[in-house]
Amino acid sequence: MKKRGLDSLLEALAEAVGQARAYFLKLDGEAVVRPGAWGPAEVLSHLVFWHRANLEGMESVLAGGQPYQPGASIEELNVGALNEMAGSRVTDLLSEWEDLQNRLDGRARAMPDPSVVVRVYKDGTVGTLLERVPELAGHITEHLMELEESGSVPSP
Repeated sequence: MKKRGLDSLLEALAEAVGQARAYFLKLDGEAVVRPGAWGPAEVLSHLVFWHRANLEGMESVLAGGQPYQPGASIEELNVGALNEMAGSRVTDLLSEWEDLQNRLDGRARAMPDPSVVVRVYKDGTVGTLLERVPELAGHITEHLMELEESGSVPSP
């Protein structure tokens, strides 16, 4: 039952990534992430970071290690991610995101028990694979809606 539920959650995540990628593909591929800014390129870098973080937790758990435990607040992680990716081109981020999504999907499906903890938050609460996948999809969808509502929709 849990595996079938995970399959549908992963399909929803893939759909959210696909819709967001379609949006970001309309951007100038040479646009770069700028620290302190919050436009489409920065949102993309933010989404790439969270895919990386979630994949890191899954890979660690699959290898017999610990879930992702950042030891920093969400805000600190977000600022750090933007600073780390400063100067990254949209084209490169899109390529990385596609790879991360494929790897994340494969690692999630390889998990023997989808209710396994893959993330531990700074306050000690935990996130299971079954929780993190829909949270990621919702996070992507929220940011895409915000961009569209703000008028940051690239022209086709």
